[in-house]
Amino acid sequence: MIQDSKALQWFIKHENQKSWIVILLTKPKLYLYNLLKRTVIIGLFLFGLFELLKYFNIGQSQIIPTSLHSLIGLVIGLLLVFRTNTAYDRWWEARKIFASIHSTFLYIRIKFSGSYNKEDVKELLIQLNADIFKYVAADEGEESVNTKERFVVNYKRLSNIIAKEQLPTPIFGSLEKKLIDILEYFTSLERIKDTPIPMSYSFHIKLSIFLFLLSLPFGMFFDLGIMAIPCVMVLFFIIAGIEIISNEIENPFKGDPNDLPIEDYKKENEKYING
Repeated sequence: MIQDSKALQWFIKHENQKSWIVILLTKPKLYLYNLLKRTVIIGLFLFGLFELLKYFNIGQSQIIPTSLHSLIGLVIGLLLVFRTNTAYDRWWEARKIFASIHSTFLYIRIKFSGSYNKEDVKELLIQLNADIFKYVAADEGEESVNTKERFVVNYKRLSNIIAKEQLPTPIFGSLEKKLIDILEYFTSLERIKDTPIPMSYSFHIKLSIFLFLLSLPFGMFFDLGIMAIPCVMVLFFIIAGIEIISNEIENPFKGDPNDLPIEDYKKENEKYING
């Protein structure tokens, strides 16, 4: 079984103990810190807006009907659901690919355990493993290109060894299929890494949330007065929190607390490759 990072193990341990409050207080960078900071900024802005409307005597009449906000809130909720699902699909797909890479490397290593080329195969599997994880973690640029080229070279070397030694044997077909799978896994990870969420899609959601929350006070100040400020802050905390989480898991390779523990996956693969 692929081991999780220490942070994730700690999280699971405390989650199983129902101590999620402890997790929020001790691991604020998971998402809470940024969310609370933005919520406080929104609260200060709303207080200034409230005082401004009060000074000009604008808040005495309801500018925007509350029913309109209810309808818009439903639409924004649907947008956030699609946004979160899209981001999580990328995160979960990457996790499944890493698990498949692990099983594929283990299969090849086992099949070559009694071969006279087993040390060469083992070394190439370790290099391919390192290339894959280094590539997904690398920023765009020369390092990324060089890592991909090195992966292709090592892949060709492993393919030649398998073709040379196993071609006459019945297992050649299954080993060839595993080689093809490795290439497909690499290109799938490349697709996740190099294909961001379309800017117009992300920008539209952010703008819709901003305009919705900005317009809320004009409908709530008339009914609630200054108490509308904490109400809007709570709504912002809920809505913006979902959007922040979507951004956090959109790219699962950055090494942030919400990302996949790719370094641990790499070490786990090396452990089983070395036997």
